[in-house]
Amino acid sequence: MTSAQRISNIDDITGYRLDCRLLCDFLIVDDDQEIRSYLKNIINYRRGNNNVVDFSSVLDTLNYIDCINVKNIKCAIIDLNLNDGNGLTIVDKLLSKDKNCPIIIYSGDYSSIASAYEVYDNISIVHKTDLGRLYNILGIGDKYECYC
Repeated sequence: MTSAQRISNIDDITGYRLDCRLLCDFLIVDDDQEIRSYLKNIINYRRGNNNVVDFSSVLDTLNYIDCINVKNIKCAIIDLNLNDGNGLTIVDKLLSKDKNCPIIIYSGDYSSIASAYEVYDNISIVHKTDLGRLYNILGIGDKYECYC
């Protein structure tokens, strides 16, 4: 089945229906639900009301990416170590659809971050303990300038 033949609605693992035609300002992928909720809340609180779409799995995210216009994404925040695969698969998919897609790799694993630095030189890579840097990249820090 090609992406053109896919239905426009997919179910993510939380069971709610997501319309792929919705504008996605921010894409968050992390298998930790608390982190996804925190990031959604802080983005909407500091940057105004945005369409933040979040997933916990590689498969659900790839299916979603197949049916959206990636050029509409203001920023994608991707964890590397997910329960069903590697977040770099998602990064590669986003970049294949739009080489200028703003991406932040957000991981708690130093070895994964080191390997990401070797492969990608045009995206931001942030350790999960460095919230100040993440906030500044997103434009929700003290300077409120978005670098993504």
